[in-house]
Amino acid sequence: MARLTSYRNLHKAFQRLRLLYEVTLHSYMGLYDDGRQILRDKDNANSKVDIEVGGVVKSRPLQVITYHARDVYPGLLRSTLLIRMVAVYEAFLVDTVAEISRRDLAPFKDSTMLELSREQLLSM
Repeated sequence: MARLTSYRNLHKAFQRLRLLYEVTLHSYMGLYDDGRQILRDKDNANSKVDIEVGGVVKSRPLQVITYHARDVYPGLLRSTLLIRMVAVYEAFLVDTVAEISRRDLAPFKDSTMLELSREQLLSM
């Protein structure tokens, strides 16, 4: 039997999320290193960084952005990506049931109860 399309989509989505995490984390570390270098000069202690968001330029304190880039931002990124991963997994489950039902309705015609342990469920 052919591999499920929903599995390929899940795998691709997880790969993209992993790449997004790696690239963004790399950017955060570069921002942290560059910011620390600039802040070593006491004259730059109150420096601001101009960040363009949707055509609007916002000025933010360099010191805050620099030190948040090392711990706060990566933590927020991980929690945001976790929420996205749960949504992708939920879509995978729905798509899998739909794809199986399009191939063959036999698995859904039986009303027998299935019992799975947590270990079995988590290993899937």
